[in-house]
Amino acid sequence: MKSESVILWLMGYPAAGKTTLSNCLFQILRDRGVFVIQLDGDHLRKTLNQDLGFSLRDREENLRRIAEVAKLLFQQGTTVIVSAITPTCALQEGIRQIFLGLPLHLVYLRCELDLCIQRDPKGNYQKAIAGEILEFTGISSLFEEPKNPDLILDTGLFNVEECTTKLCDYVYSNKT
Repeated sequence: MKSESVILWLMGYPAAGKTTLSNCLFQILRDRGVFVIQLDGDHLRKTLNQDLGFSLRDREENLRRIAEVAKLLFQQGTTVIVSAITPTCALQEGIRQIFLGLPLHLVYLRCELDLCIQRDPKGNYQKAIAGEILEFTGISSLFEEPKNPDLILDTGLFNVEECTTKLCDYVYSNKT
């Protein structure tokens, strides 16, 4: 029997469009009757993971916690959309290991850093450039382009609607 639930892990620079695409996909799936939950890295940083900083070790723990929550939700029959920066190849591989044998789909939202800085909806890039925020991804903290994502969406070339369509097409063609 095929499982209808999947885990979609959206990753990329801050302001690459992770939350925006997650919100769009969530609405579409929910409207189609899919039981779906979103786990947003920013929200979880303020709640479940508020005790963590932004060192590489804390980032690893942050992502591990998010992945474990996503795994529990998935095991209850829920499609889970995670939006989290996931800045290094080692962390991305760690996520794959947590979900080994489960239908995890790593989706890289590619967007040039300069465009993310221009978008900067929260003003965090400017604060990081000014030295007010330390260990900010892309400015004072590393971001490695994923080596083996399951899907790449270029949010710098395609608009929200186009990326949402591509993501929906991917989801429906890859249900396991």
